[in-house]
Amino acid sequence: MYFDFDYYRRLLRHVWGLKQWPGRRRLLLRLLLVTPLATLFNTLCFLLDYIFFPRLWTQRVVAPVFIVGHARSGTTLMHRLLSADGERFSYFLYWETLFPSLLQKRVIRWLGTVDSGLLGGALYRRIKAWDDKTFGPVSPYPQYEPVDFRGRPVRHAGGLRDPAVGDGPASDGCAGSVPSGSDARQAPALAAPLPGADQTPAAAQWR
Repeated sequence: MYFDFDYYRRLLRHVWGLKQWPGRRRLLLRLLLVTPLATLFNTLCFLLDYIFFPRLWTQRVVAPVFIVGHARSGTTLMHRLLSADGERFSYFLYWETLFPSLLQKRVIRWLGTVDSGLLGGALYRRIKAWDDKTFGPVSPYPQYEPVDFRGRPVRHAGGLRDPAVGDGPASDGCAGSVPSGSDARQAPALAAPLPGADQTPAAAQWR
């Protein structure tokens, strides 16, 4: 599992220097404790994937589609439209980027079956209520939010059950690039720690 140590050190140094920022302690705790533990846990699960699901060794990704564009140019809307066609395209839901391993997904879906059969979906309802409260109206200007062909608002943040957009799949562990861009965006004055695409090492770009 790839981990960008150079980016991690730069981000950690940057946040450490924000002596007056009120969110400094919380983000440092995340970077120093949560990020290493989550990376180790995901790495272990990725290794177990190849033991429990040996077909992954030969699995091919056929004709991947990359959506690239400037900010506010409609990339999120395009992603929503493509993800609505589940017969032709596969995609990550946001919760799947938080638990990127196939083993993790299988266990979570099994827990969902247990919850549905034994608890009547009580756990699901609690998670759904938290999801709706946390990722509900995310835009301060909802009247300007675009909608897809079903009339659903196209929200960048989305919810746990929505298709992941932006840097979600890459930044939340799927590619192992932890700490993520979402970590960095919580801190002020981010120009310094964030590397440009042309400055990223070739190995990091490839992974």
